[in-house]
Amino acid sequence: MTAGATLAGWLVLASLGVVPAESPVTLELEAASVAGEAAPRIGDRVDLVVHVTAPLGATLSAPRPVEQGEAYAFLAPGPASGSADPEGGVRREIPLTVVPLQVGEVALPGVEVDWSLPDGRQGTSRSDGLTLSVRPTVEGADAEPADIRGPAEMPVPASRLWLLAGVGALAAALLGAWLWRRRRRPAPAALAPAPPPDPFDGLSPADWALRELQRLVDGDLLGREGSLAYHVRLAEILRWFLQGEHGLDALERTSTEILAAAEESLRPLPATRARLRQILSACDLVKFARHRPPDGEALPLAAACRRFVEETRVPSRTGAGAA
Repeated sequence: MTAGATLAGWLVLASLGVVPAESPVTLELEAASVAGEAAPRIGDRVDLVVHVTAPLGATLSAPRPVEQGEAYAFLAPGPASGSADPEGGVRREIPLTVVPLQVGEVALPGVEVDWSLPDGRQGTSRSDGLTLSVRPTVEGADAEPADIRGPAEMPVPASRLWLLAGVGALAAALLGAWLWRRRRRPAPAALAPAPPPDPFDGLSPADWALRELQRLVDGDLLGREGSLAYHVRLAEILRWFLQGEHGLDALERTSTEILAAAEESLRPLPATRARLRQILSACDLVKFARHRPPDGEALPLAAACRRFVEETRVPSRTGAGAA
């Protein structure tokens, strides 16, 4: 578009009285701290601050990410603190926490806030995003410690060499006698190989998963052993179901790899893919980020997992043998 066309467009908007004005509410996203280190590790809680500048009397919603992603997870924002703006209006600082779930450069989206003013105007303001450089949980494993030296050479006396030679000859003679006796024995009857253990107790992977989810709820694992044991068992049931029912190598993969592998098989079910991402992300937050959600958020995960199993089960499977 040329400069003349742009100017003509602004003149038309001005004649209609709809010239766009700058938003009265501005947002700025800033990284406050990263668990006491310069760069976070995967699973660390990264503290962010949302700086909001708004007119007096403005009503603001809680900040939320512009879009959801698989490489990060935003936690609920904290209470806001405010002060007067020297140029008029108010300034608010809202703490926000994000947990990176992927190693490397993680691009965080901006946040947005809905606002309304006493004069009736309403709108939504957004901030720019941030980029975090995330380190792995264990790094430098291939580095050689400085205090480890090579093997020391210790001379062996000649008398001990003769002793070692005699022990070796005796051991060789005993080994030869044992082999000779073994050859003269009749060969035992061939034994049939033991069948591999069935992880699904003779049930189809879907029926097994539904049974284990019911046991998880009826046994009150959350109340007896806590949030960590509950989320670990829930993720284990879901991963076994994905491996047995859909042939995914879910036991050895990360959540991001599982979602990428399930993208093709669950393509006709976008809501089901979103439910799988929700369950895996919630379990990862508890296992790796030490997040402890209230029971009101943890218990519905079992119901969401049950619904996912019922929606994605293969009707033709009647037992573990078919899997």
